[in-house]
Amino acid sequence: MWELVENHLKKSGFQLTPGCENLFRQFVSNGESHVDKQILSSSREQAEMNLRTFLDEMMIGAERTKTNIISEVVFDSVRKKLCPIRPFC
Repeated sequence: MWELVENHLKKSGFQLTPGCENLFRQFVSNGESHVDKQILSSSREQAEMNLRTFLDEMMIGAERTKTNIISEVVFDSVRKKLCPIRPFC
């Protein structure tokens, strides 16, 4: 799923700070582990849709501070707002 993250960010012109990237990689990895345990292909599709939603919210958060750089503060804010968003939290 990390490829989806990279493509979505690149297409939208956003970047993650190194600290945010570390947090977000772990977040995505945890979600992917939960998806891998499920049999239904719809679980992965739902997870990817939720991941895009999470990314879009982080981009909106970054835009509010007039930047295209997504920080740990933005990540934490979006996580608090959207969790529980399956399968990530």
